[in-house]
This record gives sequence, C-alpha cells and structure tokens, in this order.
Amino acid sequence: MTTMRDLARHLAIIISTLCVIAMWIVAGNLYPKLPAKIPLHFNLSGVPDSYGPPNFSNWFLLPVIATLLAVFLLGISALIPFLLRFAPEIVNIPRKQELLALPADAQRRAIQPLTMMMAMISFLITLLFIQILCATERIANGAWETLPSWPLLVLIPSILAIVVWGHIAIRRRITLETTIQLVINHSPQ
Repeated sequence: MTTMRDLARHLAIIISTLCVIAMWIVAGNLYPKLPAKIPLHFNLSGVPDSYGPPNFSNWFLLPVIATLLAVFLLGISALIPFLLRFAPEIVNIPRKQELLALPADAQRRAIQPLTMMMAMISFLITLLFIQILCATERIANGAWETLPSWPLLVLIPSILAIVVWGHIAIRRRITLETTIQLVINHSPQ
C-alpha cells in the first residue's frame, strides 16, 4: 500500500533528479554564450579571483559535481536498509539499537525521513549550483560584477534546517515503530 509519505518521498527524489537534469540543460544552453574568459573561482565576497577558458572541464564541473552528489545522496539513502541488515556498524543513525531491533518492514518505514532528507538536500545543493552557474555566465558577459550573496544566505540555512528536521523525524519514526511493535507483541492473540 502506497502512503502519502511514500508519495512525498518519491516526489522529492523525482524533483531532485529533474533539478539535476535542468542544471545540465541550463549549462548546455549558456555554454555557446560564454566569452573567451570565464570566472573559475570566487573569493568570499563573491568577486572572481581566477579566470580561464570556457572549456568543457571548466564550465561543466558544477553539473558533474551536482550529478555525483545527487547519485551519492540518493544512492546512500537507498542502500541504508541493506547496510542496516548486513553492515549495521557503518550506519550512523539516531537510536540505532532500537532501529535494529525492529523487523525489516518497520525499519524501512522508520528510515523513510532519511530518503526525503537526502533528496531535499540534493535539490537545494543543485539549486545553489544552478545559481552559481547562471551568475558565472552573467559575470563572464559583464552583466554582473559579483556573485549575489542571498542564495547562500537562504540555501545554506535551509540545508541545515532540513538536517535538523531529518534527525528529529527519524527519531520520532523509530519511536513510533518501536511503540507499534510493542503493542503488536503484547496484544492478546
């Protein structure tokens, strides 16, 4: 049976994946518009401090990193049930002993917030990279002088808030699943 939480988790994964695809499309569309020299690095004030040619490795590095991060984050969240079963010592999760005492189906339900958290983090990081990519093009073509700071001021705290939410949600879900198992195990047959 598919629940609303399952649908939300799948939607988060789909949105994260679409965002990575969108980044590749944006990078591909902006590539022909680049001048002979583009910013490669920015200082803490958002001012370019290194320039280079707009070759494939310079321009498409952020989409490659975003893709690898998405694959890593979504892949790790998909592997957690397997790791809990066969290598629990490498999984760092709140209330791990309680989680490991649950049956496999309850464990999967308990860690659903983890998948959602990883997909949301992947989405926000990709948004940040898209913004940096677009701003790099604007700076390279002379429309802007520096990277705007507001995306960092919005997206970084959002990522931290999602990590806190995920931690709390996982702890609550483990408590709920543990309680359900206690009720099932102590109910008259």
